[in-house]
Amino acid sequence: MREENDVLAQVGLGAIIVFIGTLLAVTSSAYVMINQLERISQSTEKTVHVATNEAHTQIIFVGAWIDDDFDDYLFMIEYQSLGKEVITSEVGFVLWCEHNNVINRRYGYLGDDLLSAPDR
Repeated sequence: MREENDVLAQVGLGAIIVFIGTLLAVTSSAYVMINQLERISQSTEKTVHVATNEAHTQIIFVGAWIDDDFDDYLFMIEYQSLGKEVITSEVGFVLWCEHNNVINRRYGYLGDDLLSAPDR
């Protein structure tokens, strides 16, 4: 018997090596692209979440006026220009001041008729 070189087998083996190398390159490229897309997506979602919270639920406290210890308070607030309406009865406050080394404190919710008793 006479041995002959099979030229086509060598080409087939080289094609398989190139094919496997191409699959590895495509797989690693796809992983990098999907990973980057996921990072960009998460960053965008976080930015949208922060912007939505800041634009829709924020009020700005301008100042307060106090006349006596018991019941005369005036709170000045402004709604953020892009925000939706804030329900004032859901806005809590803590008001305290010091006079003659005595700290007076009141707390409650705006729009609530029944507030905390003065702390003395």
